[in-house]
Amino acid sequence: MRMTKFKILLKIINLIVFLLVKTLRKKTPLFLLAIYWKLDKSFFFGFHNYAKTYSQLFKPIRSVAKNVLEIGIGSTENGQMSHMLDYGYKTGNSLRFLRDYFYNANILGLDLFKVNIKDRRIKTGQLDQSNEKDLKSFAKLYPFFFDVIIDDGSHESRDQYLTFKNFFSSLKNGGVYIVEDVKNDSVKLLVKKIKNLVFFSKKEFKISTIYGSKGKNDNLLIIEKFKF
Repeated sequence: MRMTKFKILLKIINLIVFLLVKTLRKKTPLFLLAIYWKLDKSFFFGFHNYAKTYSQLFKPIRSVAKNVLEIGIGSTENGQMSHMLDYGYKTGNSLRFLRDYFYNANILGLDLFKVNIKDRRIKTGQLDQSNEKDLKSFAKLYPFFFDVIIDDGSHESRDQYLTFKNFFSSLKNGGVYIVEDVKNDSVKLLVKKIKNLVFFSKKEFKISTIYGSKGKNDNLLIIEKFKF
């Protein structure tokens, strides 16, 4: 009985959100797109509350961003995102969310597993975050290329550090680099290691920590690269 009521309520909410998104189109707020694409980035589903931070962070570059990278595609075929299946999540929805929000940008998704998504503005590739050789090879292909880089990959602090160390050179001046799901016991150490990197300068970058819910290991690190 409870499940039936849940499904009915979900259908009603989905219809309302669908109509709003189709009406607002390019003016659709970020939090609404996160709900539309069934992402756990929205607190609406009881998980993370990243959408609130992203709404403020991305708004100034929404129409001008040209290239956006997300590490971690979230493929249901490989046992990922199982907690969102009942809500209707599909493989690659996070990339579609970014495509719709940054409506003038091309989106690149990288994952440990091979994932194919048919979309004119979305491309995908394979990458092992724990392999620094792979990271270096990729970074060399895209110097100062991305407006936004989001690391939602393995969620392992070592991988998060290695990825930032190698991928930050692929971020444009004025761009933003985000590390999602930083574990509670890794936040301070990860920040310290990032600040100790040779290229990191307080005059050129700003690093912020957004703490999530206690016990959820869903903290955010935001590194903004100043324009010159």
